[in-house]
Amino acid sequence: MSRKVGYARVSTEGQNLGRQLASLHQEGCDPIFQDKVSGKSVRGRPGLDRAIKALRPGDVLVLAEWDRATRSMLDGIAIMERVHERGATIKSLDNADPYLVPIIDGPAKKTVD
Repeated sequence: MSRKVGYARVSTEGQNLGRQLASLHQEGCDPIFQDKVSGKSVRGRPGLDRAIKALRPGDVLVLAEWDRATRSMLDGIAIMERVHERGATIKSLDNADPYLVPIIDGPAKKTVD
């Protein structure tokens, strides 16, 4: 059975994760991982690393906000590749019409029009 694994991030200790965590709980995510680190790159984000390592085939990595998880197109591609390697997909809750991010090739492939 697939799971929804959540991830939230803020840039500084002074920022509050409450809104993102509430969205992930409402989505039914369990477990939920989080980081409070600078947003220059996905490197040095232990919560994101743990979230991806927790994924099993068929799971969905649910991001509270896409731009909180990744700061550039290259970071996004790197995250998608790591998630794909685990046989999982990605969903971002901050899209007006949430959809699964397309993963190139493999069992988790989905086409978005």
